[in-house]
Amino acid sequence: DVISEFTRDHLHREVQRSQGRLDTRRMYDRTGRLTRKLTCKGMRGVVPETFIDREYAYSGQDELLKKRHSRQGVTDYFYDTTGRITACRNEAYLDSWQYDAAANLLDRRQGETAQAGAGSVVPFNRITSYRGLHYRYDEYGRVVEKRGRNGTQHYRWDAEHRLTEVAVTRGDTVRRYGYVYDAPGRRVEKHERDAEGKPYNRTTFLWDGMRLAQECRLGRSSSLYIYSDQGSHEPLARVDRAAPGEADEVLYYHTDVNGAPEEMTDGRGNIVWEAGYQVWGNLTHEKETRPVQQNLRFQGQYLDRETGLHYNLYRFYDPDIGKFISGDPISIRGGINLYQYAPNPISWIDPLGLAVDPIAKLEDRGYTGVTRTSGGGLDYSDSNALYNKRPGVNPVVTIEYSGDYLKDFERANTAAKLNQKSTPRGYVWHHLDDYDPVTNKGTMQLIKQGAHQGISHSGGVSQYKAATGKSYTFPARKGGRLCD
Repeated sequence: DVISEFTRDHLHREVQRSQGRLDTRRMYDRTGRLTRKLTCKGMRGVVPETFIDREYAYSGQDELLKKRHSRQGVTDYFYDTTGRITACRNEAYLDSWQYDAAANLLDRRQGETAQAGAGSVVPFNRITSYRGLHYRYDEYGRVVEKRGRNGTQHYRWDAEHRLTEVAVTRGDTVRRYGYVYDAPGRRVEKHERDAEGKPYNRTTFLWDGMRLAQECRLGRSSSLYIYSDQGSHEPLARVDRAAPGEADEVLYYHTDVNGAPEEMTDGRGNIVWEAGYQVWGNLTHEKETRPVQQNLRFQGQYLDRETGLHYNLYRFYDPDIGKFISGDPISIRGGINLYQYAPNPISWIDPLGLAVDPIAKLEDRGYTGVTRTSGGGLDYSDSNALYNKRPGVNPVVTIEYSGDYLKDFERANTAAKLNQKSTPRGYVWHHLDDYDPVTNKGTMQLIKQGAHQGISHSGGVSQYKAATGKSYTFPARKGGRLCD
């Protein structure tokens, strides 16, 4: 049976999908940013009925500033100059945050500006106290105790730094939960333990690579997960079976701009689950019209309701502090703060729990010699990713910015003496972050696509937007290669 059908534009962007009796349209601005997701009943009819409507507005730095949701109202987001989120405001939720220089949340109590003044820091990036919660770490930097008003949790880890047991104490009651992993480190079972330590109430998990494919509860009911695209961790649908031999039911996910589920509907277009989020992943509200227990959260995360932690493949994420509770398994290759989830969770994701530094990621792909610029961008001029196929071609040129990707590519091709309008196959032009607003010029570098695609970095286009207030447009015809 067909789960969903997709329609794409000439740039291969999704513009419409079917979800049972619902259809969702996606709309983009001239720079390719998602501006609206409109879900309707009877989209193919003459007068479709609006079911869910989401609209998004951005800053010149591509930060999400405002979200209008037809069921949740208007949400405003505020950022500092480094792109970290500092405040969020909507009808159900108002909060603000302060950070130290390493992007750790500071414990701000009412009437105070920060826990220890403007120069405060979090030693070793390990938060020990935050908004009534208290954390204790072992010698390996793993959280072993979390205390708060709702009780105490004790964590036990194995030699591979995997969480294997949690003891949750509330009053005089202690409940223990265990976790089992396979050889690649994926969690394949969670269960509760009785007074003798024997497991019961099991949930088992099956994986497709590094994506959760299926979960089975108590050996009977099961849920099969389907995702929006190959390689994506954004959920599209869930296929439920109440018991072996019974008929399947398809439930559809409706997600926010960062891929977090906000609604789940059945094949008839009825909402069976919906929720709203605080910025760091806790819920402002959750409602079910029937028991479906929807546990997916940020992309790649699965909520363990017994602890409130989100299982994030290689680590566990705590939405109470917006951080992981153990250090990054790839150490400083993931960045200087081993516990950080992301600069902000609205526009960043980390589905594997392994936030990789872009230069480390490039080295893993075999590209060496890439360096950081003073502004935080990437310079490929001394790397093996730079074009060197034809003598006489200069892969590093200066052009006048046009505000249009295709025109910039053509100007760079001319300046490089390629003697062709189109960019060589397998290569892209990278806008170095040295844009000069006085001359309206900047450097372009011709590099391999594999050294550019999927690598997060700032570039000259962002500087152009900040200086002029104008956003770059996508190529007007098919075949244009896009870069920053």
